[in-house]
Amino acid sequence: MQGEALDVGAVRVECVEQGADVGGAAVGGDADGEALGGVDGGVRGEPEVGVAVAGDEVEAVARVTALDGTGLDAGARISVTLLVAGFVKSDALMMAELAEAVEASGAAPQEAMGQYSRTLRRLVDPAVFPRVAQVIESGVLDQADGPDDEFRFGLARILDGVAALVEGHDA
Repeated sequence: MQGEALDVGAVRVECVEQGADVGGAAVGGDADGEALGGVDGGVRGEPEVGVAVAGDEVEAVARVTALDGTGLDAGARISVTLLVAGFVKSDALMMAELAEAVEASGAAPQEAMGQYSRTLRRLVDPAVFPRVAQVIESGVLDQADGPDDEFRFGLARILDGVAALVEGHDA
């Protein structure tokens, strides 16, 4: 999916590999592999909290301009920008953790998902969690999805919501 872009209305999301250098900032970590975010010394020693701690913080936040002309106010535009950025960061972290778990298991991804599903079947009591047990028994967790399937699904749902928000402001 790296190098691809998804467009929905006025919103464009460019997809890059986790850890990729993007205009002086890194996705999922800085150039030294350090996690982004946290609290640093800000102006006049005040705490500065945020996810953009690399060189081009303003450029990263400036992506809000993708929503110009949508009718959304500045607060909604920055909220949408942060929502998409948060989703991308969360997915990248989850994928890294999943890859680490699969590697640690020594199993192929398909086999690791089968092991995960079997473990859940043993742990989930259908009397306590009947809907969860039903999902597990459906077999949906027995095999690994494509590497970008969940990301594409989640991002499409977010952008569907953004499109509805924009359309609501046109009315």
